[in-house]
Amino acid sequence: MRRKMPLHLGLSLLPLLERALVSEPPVRDRILVLTDEALAHGQDHPTHDLLEIVQQKLDQDVLKALARTLHSWDPRPEALLTIDLPKEIFPKDLFGWESEDAGEDAA
Repeated sequence: MRRKMPLHLGLSLLPLLERALVSEPPVRDRILVLTDEALAHGQDHPTHDLLEIVQQKLDQDVLKALARTLHSWDPRPEALLTIDLPKEIFPKDLFGWESEDAGEDAA
């Protein structure tokens, strides 16, 4: 009862705590921090879904880790072609498409 909240507010986090019991120490510690942060949030916002708070925090952590990795990534333009992205998001001159489009307009 560290947070002095009604039991029913934290029940959605019970599966996470069960997972923490059988996890390796680094994973266990991370789960415990996440659940504690969610419970702290729940004190101020008792109508919020605490499991959703944990999921949002995990999403933010993943995005931050991905951003740190991609921030220093300097791919060759050809590497971008392997990603299924619409052609319109790239600058026209990146792959020489500008000259191809000009030829199509002339025809």
